[in-house]
Amino acid sequence: MKFLFLSLLSLALLFGEESEVLLEAEESEALLESETLDITEPEETSSYTDYEELHEYSGYVTLGLLVGTMVTTSFEDTHKAFGAASAIGMATTTTFGVMAHGEDVFDFSDGFGADHWHALLGALATVAIVTTVGIAPDAGHYGLGTAGGILAGVSYGITLVDW
Repeated sequence: MKFLFLSLLSLALLFGEESEVLLEAEESEALLESETLDITEPEETSSYTDYEELHEYSGYVTLGLLVGTMVTTSFEDTHKAFGAASAIGMATTTTFGVMAHGEDVFDFSDGFGADHWHALLGALATVAIVTTVGIAPDAGHYGLGTAGGILAGVSYGITLVDW
């Protein structure tokens, strides 16, 4: 289409009067501009960041992995795989949590609230789960792993309650 338009414009310039051709070209340009779509990014109204979303969804996945670890104790290879995935998930979720909420978590101007409890229990759960995976081949990792899973569950539960 553009090729045809340019060809006709060139021929008109060669054989026609300049003022008429320029006027027609300007009218065509104005018509093209009026028919183009205005594609603009909508303004974001939510204060929800990507890190908050990553923290939330990685937390859900990690809780599922922790449950999988707890219910597969009689299947050694599956239990090891769930345990390692849970440790990675805990570290990932904690990292995203610090990136999303770091300023809020380390701000104690309003006292020690639900967000602080969530962060503290989540951090302790992460340490417990990662340590459990580190000592897992040895006997006696059951208690620490269970404590880490319970801490993670309570940390999540705190987000459901309005304080």
